[in-house]
Amino acid sequence: MPSRHERKEFVAGGLYHIYNRGIDKMEIYHRTEDYAYFERALIMYLCPASELYSALRQSTLPINPKHLFHLLRKASRQKDYSKEIKLRAFCLMPNHFHLLVQQVGERSISHFMKSLQTSYAMYYGKKYERIGPLFQARYKGIHVKNETYYKTVLNYIHNNPSELMFGTQDPKEHLWSSLGDYLGTRERSWISKDTNLNRLRSSKYLR
Repeated sequence: MPSRHERKEFVAGGLYHIYNRGIDKMEIYHRTEDYAYFERALIMYLCPASELYSALRQSTLPINPKHLFHLLRKASRQKDYSKEIKLRAFCLMPNHFHLLVQQVGERSISHFMKSLQTSYAMYYGKKYERIGPLFQARYKGIHVKNETYYKTVLNYIHNNPSELMFGTQDPKEHLWSSLGDYLGTRERSWISKDTNLNRLRSSKYLR
């Protein structure tokens, strides 16, 4: 993966590879429920209210009716980023995460990431009785400007799990990524997938 860690200015309509890891490279997901919380946070922030019920039912980890009702009520009190952020791809790893997101406004990603990371850090701190920062400083953001780099980033994100299990993990078997949506084995409404950067630059992809 190209080393481009310098801080970027975020532009309206821009597509960005966003990533962050646990402080001191510590694991941020220990159990299945931890991955599920982060995934559901993505769903709750990125889906409009009219689609939230069906989107939550598409969660990787099944949700019982009582907890589903709780999540719907919680989402109604949260910021709705569905008109500001489009998630193109993602992958959650034991000590870090990758998101490929496109924003509408210049500060959409900044506001969205603050909400997402704060929500997960509060969950993690309460569950594991941790005091202090969870993530390693500010998240990194790389502006994806051309087709070649877009495909490189997309492949990199989806192939990240290959480093698990001493390099024997098949990325297609990793539950916590959008690879299945691109392969056609899953279809989740909250992932706005596309393999063509030029199409993503069209205004209709940001509606």
